[in-house]
Amino acid sequence: MIGDSLSWDYKHCSYSYHMPFGLFYLRISDEPGMPIAADRNPWIDSPAAEAKDVFMFNPYGDRESVKVANAITHNEQGQNVLFLDVHVSFEKNPFCGIGDDNIYTFWDGGDIRRGGRPFLTAYPHDPADSLLVHDSRLCSVTGQITTAKPLKSVDSADLKQSTVVATLDCPMPEHKNVIWCSTFQMTWDKLKNDIIGEPVKVPQAAELAARLNKAEFSPGNIEAESFYATVGVVKKGIVEQIQKEMGRRFPSEPVPVFNELDVLPKFDREESIVSYSYLITDIGFKYPFYTKENAFGFEDSSGQRTNVTSFCDYSKGANWNEDLVREQVDILYYKYADQESAAEFAVDLCRHTSPYQVVLALVHRDGNLGEIVTAVEQKISEFRQDPDYETLCKLRPTSGNRAADRLIVPDVLYKLTHRFTELEDKWLGNDRWWYYFFEAIQVIDFAMSRTGVVLKSEARMIVAPFSNMPRRLEEPRYFYFNKPFLIYVRKRGPDYSPFFVMWVDNAELMQEFGSGD
Repeated sequence: MIGDSLSWDYKHCSYSYHMPFGLFYLRISDEPGMPIAADRNPWIDSPAAEAKDVFMFNPYGDRESVKVANAITHNEQGQNVLFLDVHVSFEKNPFCGIGDDNIYTFWDGGDIRRGGRPFLTAYPHDPADSLLVHDSRLCSVTGQITTAKPLKSVDSADLKQSTVVATLDCPMPEHKNVIWCSTFQMTWDKLKNDIIGEPVKVPQAAELAARLNKAEFSPGNIEAESFYATVGVVKKGIVEQIQKEMGRRFPSEPVPVFNELDVLPKFDREESIVSYSYLITDIGFKYPFYTKENAFGFEDSSGQRTNVTSFCDYSKGANWNEDLVREQVDILYYKYADQESAAEFAVDLCRHTSPYQVVLALVHRDGNLGEIVTAVEQKISEFRQDPDYETLCKLRPTSGNRAADRLIVPDVLYKLTHRFTELEDKWLGNDRWWYYFFEAIQVIDFAMSRTGVVLKSEARMIVAPFSNMPRRLEEPRYFYFNKPFLIYVRKRGPDYSPFFVMWVDNAELMQEFGSGD
């Protein structure tokens, strides 16, 4: 049950396990006192009992008030808990995790880990946060299915409808998803500024090199704790430095290896230059959205319709937190059209996320990714001048004859590896640099679901000596992202540039509804 190997079972499994997805999944190297399994979570439905009402729980109350947070299995007297060091004990209250952590709830980042109402989210808050959950038909806190979907792991060469671009001003192919992430630009900038000392020349890929040289990415656009970027020579210990720093800065992530260097002759390997960057962000929505129980039809730019999984702002029946879910959404831009299907809009899915925000914009594709982002930002700025902005910027409830505004967003989940073959095996044109690009690769993990957005990206360049070069307002508004749309992630504030942009053209990287994925 370490990492992503966990398989959940709703009907037959009698225990809750540590949430295996997100930034802080369980690792063997974690604290020995980390709770990793226990009797079923009392706040989630199970075949044996319905989930408890969270408002019954008072973490600072007397014994009777605390007992309600114990497992149902043992009549609220406590729960059996399995710890990482493999010992099992019967704990009389749920505050038996590291630092008095409540094993059944998500720590909200406050001073006391047992404090606050239980709030089930998709991911633990930090490496010491226990969040023991089980699959459920219904969760009483969020009101929806809690099963997480695995990422699709694909090589871009195997995709027919998706591509990765190196810069925001690269041309966008027709009828394709187009993805950009800042990590590849960061590795280029390191090579250019810290090693070559001038714009990098690549005669066989002059246009792309010119774009990369022009499009520097400022590290100020990302929080320092979210990324790592460096460059150096192998013989001076750059590989060991990267592995040490990655282990220190991102202990829950695998330490990178550079086995591809072993292909090179010893001299070439020692003289090779490695430029490396890594980015990781976990942007959790304050209130998880609701899983849309039936299929959502997404129509791509060629007119093909695919039924996919999605999340939305509403659920069947009354839920105590539905107003909170809807209130967190900011409408950044809306343009009415004669037909509802032709409307344009942009939304911030959760105004509470900080320092980053997730913006989705259903707009016409016009130009490259950078130009689309600029156009969306301009529309957002103009929309703020609308005299009715304070009303229009929220999802409006039912009023008179007008139905409530509605939001539906498809799940987008993938793990993508891309090789920039335009650069690989191409030599540098800079004076005194008898080198070529031995490797130019980027990995992007992106998951957008009802609980938030998780983005991980790694980029690496290996530049080797040339000696042994190998070859290889009146009507209700419907914010339904059911046609090609834009996603970008950036720090909040007008002066920051995005560090991730994706044009979603088709459903290739979505989850087909009813496929069992």
